[in-house]
Amino acid sequence: NLIEFAGLSSSIEVRIGQCQDLVAELQHEIEPESVNLVYMDHNQSTYHKDLVQLEASGLLASHALFTATQGLKPGAPLLLWMLVQAEQVAVWSEIEMTSSPDCGFKRMEDWVIK
Repeated sequence: NLIEFAGLSSSIEVRIGQCQDLVAELQHEIEPESVNLVYMDHNQSTYHKDLVQLEASGLLASHALFTATQGLKPGAPLLLWMLVQAEQVAVWSEIEMTSSPDCGFKRMEDWVIK
């Protein structure tokens, strides 16, 4: 496990599951503004809803890093629109889309959103 190899297992906890379930659990287990990193790699059509739920929960730290895969294909246009709008009013400090080959088709471009 990469986290253990890096010596960070006492500082990092990985949670896997549906956002709606995890947010409810985390609200009872951790302090507000304790989530520093969110990595989404699931149903791209729900990314925007999941991020809204996380923001509303108060769990995200003010400096949290948000990353999502497959921003181009099949795509997450509502998430991208929401992030660009939030960036313009300084809710999110910087939005970056990085070209990345699709994991199944190395010649097909995709985007990682961060």
